[in-house]
Amino acid sequence: MDCHDLRQCGFAIVELMMTVAIVAILAAIVIPSYRTYQRQNYYTQMIKLTLPYRQNIENCEKKLTTFVGCNDEVSPNQAPASQKTLRPVIEVKNGVITVKPNTTLGVYENDIYTLTPSVDAQQIRWKIEGGAYGPHTLP
Repeated sequence: MDCHDLRQCGFAIVELMMTVAIVAILAAIVIPSYRTYQRQNYYTQMIKLTLPYRQNIENCEKKLTTFVGCNDEVSPNQAPASQKTLRPVIEVKNGVITVKPNTTLGVYENDIYTLTPSVDAQQIRWKIEGGAYGPHTLP
């Protein structure tokens, strides 16, 4: 193409503005979705981290036939390696596990979630509240 007429060379400002607008719209859609995914992934990992705590509480309940007094801490060799990376604060009191997240990983300080045990037909069920999920139960 011969570019002697300046109106024929390059992109018009309107074309550039349209491209920027399209990129901005896509970013406005993608960034919140990614943050939601990131929070849900974090809480999925947090639920996995509580497995040794849940096992200790289940063993304690079998011995005491109640959750009162089940304040077991998990020894460092039982704690999963990912707990050192995620660095949550996990507290156990009377069988209830409270997990306070590390806020540097895209979650909020008030995104605390709790696992509350209950016995249903000789089986312990865990009710999960808070965090990135609505209330639900774990078998």
